[in-house]
Amino acid sequence: MPSAVRSTGAIRLLLDVGDGGGTGAQDLLAPALALQIVRRAPLDRVGSAAGKLHSRGNMLDRHPSARECRPSSPVNKRLLARPLASVYGEREGERLVTKTLAYMRHDMIRDLADPAVGDMLDRHGRYWRNGQPEPEPWVPAAIFPPADGDARPLFQMNAAAPMADTADPHILEPPAPLDRSAFRDQIERGFDANGLLDGDYFRVIGTGTASEVFVGCTIQVRAGTHWAENCFTDFRQLDDYNVRDTVWYQRVLENTRCAVDSVEADRYPFSAAAFRGPVDMAEAMMGGRAMCEAAVDDPEGLKHLLARITDIIIEVGLAHGELLPSCAGGWFNSYRIWTPGRTMTFTLDGACLFSPAHYEDLFLPFDQRLCEAFETPFVHLHASARQHFAAWTEIPSLGLQCVIDQAFLPEGRNQPIGPQIPDLMDEFALIRQYKSLMLYGYWTQEWLRIVDERVPASGCAITGMTQNPDSLRQIYDRR
Repeated sequence: MPSAVRSTGAIRLLLDVGDGGGTGAQDLLAPALALQIVRRAPLDRVGSAAGKLHSRGNMLDRHPSARECRPSSPVNKRLLARPLASVYGEREGERLVTKTLAYMRHDMIRDLADPAVGDMLDRHGRYWRNGQPEPEPWVPAAIFPPADGDARPLFQMNAAAPMADTADPHILEPPAPLDRSAFRDQIERGFDANGLLDGDYFRVIGTGTASEVFVGCTIQVRAGTHWAENCFTDFRQLDDYNVRDTVWYQRVLENTRCAVDSVEADRYPFSAAAFRGPVDMAEAMMGGRAMCEAAVDDPEGLKHLLARITDIIIEVGLAHGELLPSCAGGWFNSYRIWTPGRTMTFTLDGACLFSPAHYEDLFLPFDQRLCEAFETPFVHLHASARQHFAAWTEIPSLGLQCVIDQAFLPEGRNQPIGPQIPDLMDEFALIRQYKSLMLYGYWTQEWLRIVDERVPASGCAITGMTQNPDSLRQIYDRR
């Protein structure tokens, strides 16, 4: 068989494995050779396995329930894996069957090597540009008024569930050196089973850690989440601090380098780093009350600390980003979006504690400096900080995500917290005059209708949770 053959359809034609009767033989044999194409491995290694699969297929044809046999069923996956185990071993045989069957599903894009991914990358590019086609040349700081580039927003929804407790509460330790083989196996199995996309978003690979460790905080992992313990001693405590000397910096970068080298990096979307932003790092170090008191009693001292925090975020973010493979001239952020430039994500949750004037004086300059260090930065915000939306919208290159806060309670009831979608649409419509916007929350049909009526679909991204994801997806698919 010519080594240039690369499609399951071509394999089927060249094999002529159908025997004119029965149900399962052809479908069972084709994966045996398709998986060689998937793996880019020599075809002669599958000879004995293919023969055994053909025999297995004939056995299934003779079985009284042959018409119910499908290779994707759990039972037949195990049957397929058995003959492959003689060539590759049991574990690898099961993985290869899963991988091949996934490839044979025409609705699933396994990884970035699939040419079909180009359409989704184009959609993400239009999302970033607020629906506009790609300009020539593209300038990261450009402002994009809304356009009708796509009829639907980017969309993905999860089933609502209360936050689960942490089974083993602990203090976060520096990550162990990466086991390359185990990492590669985990990544390949995950993409074999689930593919590249989750709805309209990419399944990204993260290699970072809780960012507060880079300014000296200890991280508690418990109650289904994690948080930083205060570590503040003095506004100048970071003056002689070199983040490159820390085990956290060294281990994260070394593990990132190993992760990229362990797989075919051009096939997988590695995510740029995610950080707490300047106001959140300061709050992690000091605590909210102490930070607010410093904003009044010693604003210059607080600004000095914020400047060093910003230096550290930029230093770590750039060093991490240099290790990541690009894709179509861009990179992926931690919110699963492809962006057309060097990116990073940061949060500004603590901004809700300040008035617009106070925030503009103390914190906004550091947000701006952080954004200037990257081409396509992306910020995570909360609706409770809507008094600052206008200021952040004016940072040209900054992509925005807003969380509409809610709590899904253990008794299965959703509890809104703060302003909700109907209260926020004026602010969101204003943002959309200048840039795209991602919205996260607990979604209902009514919320989707309101957003659809008030802001253009192209340049809008919707994600979050709901009690019946399939019903909302059906509404989305009908658009």
